Amino acid sequence: MNRIARTAYNLVATVILLVLIHGCTPATAFDSSTEGLPHDEYVTIAHLRSLARGSSTLLSGPISIRGRVISSDHYGEFFHELFLADRSGGIALNITSDHLADLYPFGQSLTVHCHGLTLCNHSGQLRLGTGDDDWGAEEIPHEELDHYISKDTNEPLPPQAQILRFGEVRPHHIDTYVEFHGVRFAEIRPWCEADAPGHYRNTTHRLVDGRGGEFMVWMPSTCAYASSLVPEGCGTIRGIVEYFAGKYRLRVVNHNFQFEPTPSAAK
Repeated sequence: MNRIARTAYNLVATVILLVLIHGCTPATAFDSSTEGLPHDEYVTIAHLRSLARGSSTLLSGPISIRGRVISSDHYGEFFHELFLADRSGGIALNITSDHLADLYPFGQSLTVHCHGLTLCNHSGQLRLGTGDDDWGAEEIPHEELDHYISKDTNEPLPPQAQILRFGEVRPHHIDTYVEFHGVRFAEIRPWCEADAPGHYRNTTHRLVDGRGGEFMVWMPSTCAYASSLVPEGCGTIRGIVEYFAGKYRLRVVNHNFQFEPTPSAAK
């Protein structure tokens, strides 16, 4: 009996020791979130977003995402920014590079290797970059792009915008490509207001629908058609849903809108 008791005691002690050792192992950013990840270490963009903690989260483990480019700087609506989306959601990358549309065309499939990057939350906007600063995520240098981003060999395929009504926009639509039908601008004025000739500033517009709903459209000062007036009448507009300072807003992609110049059509 004594031998059996000693054996049982040693077994219990070993189990307790292993539990204590495991409990004392330093935690990583992925301990609670990567449980059950596939062996290839690819995760959805929604999963990646869920790893964000506070204003800055260093991605210190081997983790990658795949998605399709849904933004373009061809018309200046985006500057040093690249938006990527899969079926689960979207994410923005800050990049120090001009003419990103030439490097990563609209609809191009990409893989982003996130090890060493930082998830930054600035006024509700979640971005990927090399660190955190006062303006959000630090931009990935042009010369380091190949380290973090791989292009699919397939030809780019234009992504399909999800058709929504204003009231249907939810948190999972943030940083994704959407389309609004039967809408009009409340005021006809330039896409970007100017402080002086040729000196434009970021400008917000109010979009309305036939049900009395409203949605804000935000246009940065880098827009190539900044001095042009927003379209009149009723129509369709496509862009990326963003979330800033507690509110949703839309940013147009690729000058993509079609409006009938008849105000009565909005009724």
